[in-house]
Amino acid sequence: MKLIPSFFVCALSLSLAACGSQPSWLMKKRFFPGWQHSPRYVNSYDFDWHMKGTQHILPKQVFSTENEVWFEFPDLNVIDGLPMIFSLDPYRGKEKIMKIYQNPPYLVIKGRHSQIRIRHKNADAVVWRELK
Repeated sequence: MKLIPSFFVCALSLSLAACGSQPSWLMKKRFFPGWQHSPRYVNSYDFDWHMKGTQHILPKQVFSTENEVWFEFPDLNVIDGLPMIFSLDPYRGKEKIMKIYQNPPYLVIKGRHSQIRIRHKNADAVVWRELK
C-alpha cells in the first residue's frame, strides 16, 4: 500500500524536473510566439549589408544567413513601435511586405533578400547587399 503513493511522488518529481530542463529556444517560443527556432551553421553569416535613409529608423546592424535576414534594433521603443519591412524585387522594383519575427534585440525576416525597405510613419530607409 505504501509503495503506490511513493511511486506517484517519484513520478511527479520526475515530471517537474523535466519542465525545468527545457531548451532555451522553447522558452523563447513561449514568451515570443512569433519567434521560430532555426538551425544555423558556423561561418554562414553575411555582414556585407549597406544602408541609407532616415537615421532614427536605420538598424544598428544587418546580417543574413542562408534563409533569414536579421536587423538589430537595440531599443525598439525609440522608434515608437515596429517598422514595416518590405522585400524589394531588384529587377521589377515591386515591394512585398514581410512577416516580422521578434528575437530581441533583433527583428528577423525569412527568405533570401538582396534589397529591403524599412518604413515607419514618414521615415524611410533601404538596406541592400551586392548580388554575388
